[in-house]
Amino acid sequence: MRAKEDHGSTASTRGIFLQNSSLFHGLSTQECQLVAGRARERTVAKNEVIFRQGEHPREMSILAGGW
Repeated sequence: MRAKEDHGSTASTRGIFLQNSSLFHGLSTQECQLVAGRARERTVAKNEVIFRQGEHPREMSILAGGW
């Protein structure tokens, strides 16, 4: 997963990633671009805690890759 903000990735690239995922596959390209425009990409270190069981999340996380 990416957890350090990556300003090199564009909303368009993230929109394509979302549209190709099973979670967002039913959305139009325009809808995926809208969601992607509000997203931020981060890189997390191996073994870094992203959230703990029982916590109430304030955001949605999508794992794009990992170990």
